[in-house]
Amino acid sequence: MSIEKSQESSGTLSLFSYPDFRTLWFSGLFVNLAAAAFPVALAIAVLDAGGKAGTLGLILAARLASSVSFSLLAGVLTDRLSRKKVMFWADFLRGVLSLVIVFSTDAPLWFFGVILFVMGAGEAFIFPASGAILPSILPEDKLPMGNAFRSISIRLTAIVGPGVGGALIALAGSKVTFLVLGILYFVGSLLILPIKENRKGETPHDGGSMIHEIREGIRLVKSIPWIAACLLGVSVPLMLIIGIESVFLPIISRREFGSDRVFAFSLIAFAVGATITALIGSKYKTNRPGLVSNLSWMFFIAIPISMAFPFAPWFVILCYFIAGAATEPYGIHWPSAIQREVPREFQGRVFSLDYLVSLGLIPIGMAMAAPVASIFGETEYFLFAAVVHLICIGITLSIPGVWELKNPTKSSKSEQDLP
Repeated sequence: MSIEKSQESSGTLSLFSYPDFRTLWFSGLFVNLAAAAFPVALAIAVLDAGGKAGTLGLILAARLASSVSFSLLAGVLTDRLSRKKVMFWADFLRGVLSLVIVFSTDAPLWFFGVILFVMGAGEAFIFPASGAILPSILPEDKLPMGNAFRSISIRLTAIVGPGVGGALIALAGSKVTFLVLGILYFVGSLLILPIKENRKGETPHDGGSMIHEIREGIRLVKSIPWIAACLLGVSVPLMLIIGIESVFLPIISRREFGSDRVFAFSLIAFAVGATITALIGSKYKTNRPGLVSNLSWMFFIAIPISMAFPFAPWFVILCYFIAGAATEPYGIHWPSAIQREVPREFQGRVFSLDYLVSLGLIPIGMAMAAPVASIFGETEYFLFAAVVHLICIGITLSIPGVWELKNPTKSSKSEQDLP
């Protein structure tokens, strides 16, 4: 198969010549940096306040539980309302909550759980709105590159953000740290306001109930086999592998290598690998994005392999670099396909279902990781997850439309050349 380098003369500079995308991207830098630094800063603040590991886990879990619980509602409102305004209010809310913590550092620990629950509700709106807004500010041929650079922003801030949060807490204390994070959220939210959305061609909202519109979104996903296949083909491996990683990577790092450094450097290597692949992927196009994405996604098994056979620090870190690199073709081509193939008035709901299915199963994987590993053995469970991952890819690739990430009826039947 051949992957052709894009001949668009504009390239990256042309992408940033679109003022609304440029504004959205820089807004994302501020917001993503705050979002990446926030959990580290909060964890240190909670532990300093006398919280234990179990309490911290419950507080952080409140954020994920809330974002998953509100995801379907977020999808409906994202399709009903201005996506720019949805993003503004979600980011503004996170800024307000950061400032609330500034004046509540001596509050009881349950209060932090409430703050995180409300923050998670706000975050549920960001994913569908940020995905659905892109077709209204970029032409179709720029969507893959636009998604690539959105991903690069997330990956870069994932590398820098935790260090920023930890350093601010160490140097300036909790109050100043959450003040800075609040300012980052406010700046990011205000940058969004000048964006002009072009929503021409969308079918007007029919005034149905929330439940009706959620059902419409689910019916649409079920009616497009390649979307349903990709959602399930990614979410099941994520449940198993992220569940294993979350529980066992810090344990293996200490047990096998005597420190947390392998844990930390592995996560950094993952983000670096993903960033490099996103940069490369932004410059290439393919006629078979689903095939390329799934073949790359196959190498995500590097994570369970590294934990099944952790014979050296460099091996674990290298495997995480490979796994990070394996994720980005999906990160580029999947949202581009949704933006291209799904009617715009449904995109918020489809992206919210993606968010729900992808994240909603991960807590199950976390909860079952330790008990299942204790029954069948760690190595056996890790290898089982790797095999399930490969089986899911095989099944996904057998579904019509997956190779092209396009409805078969819209594909050219005479197109025989591989990517």
